[in-house]
This record gives sequence, C-alpha cells and structure tokens, in this order.
Amino acid sequence: MHNNHSIPDSLEKPDDLYHQLIEIYEALDDPQSMQFSQTLIFLLANEVGNAERLEFLIEEAHRITQQPD
Repeated sequence: MHNNHSIPDSLEKPDDLYHQLIEIYEALDDPQSMQFSQTLIFLLANEVGNAERLEFLIEEAHRITQQPD
C-alpha cells in the first residue's frame, strides 16, 4: 500500500496483512464482507481506544478515499 498521507507506515509485514485480507474477502459474499468489515473496524477501534485518535483516523480515511487515483 502506498503511503501518501499523514499516517506513518508502522506495520511490520504490510504485504502479509494485505494478502490475508484479500483471501478473507474473496471467500465472502457481499453481506458477509460488509459484516466482516464492520466487525474488524470495531475491533480495531477498541484496540486504539483513544477517541481523539479514532476521530483523526476516521477523518483521514475519508480524506484519502476522496482523493483521485
């Protein structure tokens, strides 16, 4: 994943994570995929825990997805 935003790359094995997620999503239908995404987001948010940090990350994700490719 290309990092063109203000969040530092800190994953130890980003390619492994990417491939794991791709494998999971390929095995799911659309409703399962949506449920998986929602569950993963809430689990990760619970790990982060800090409301201000979560707000920043949500805003950053929204900004990144609005940028043209």
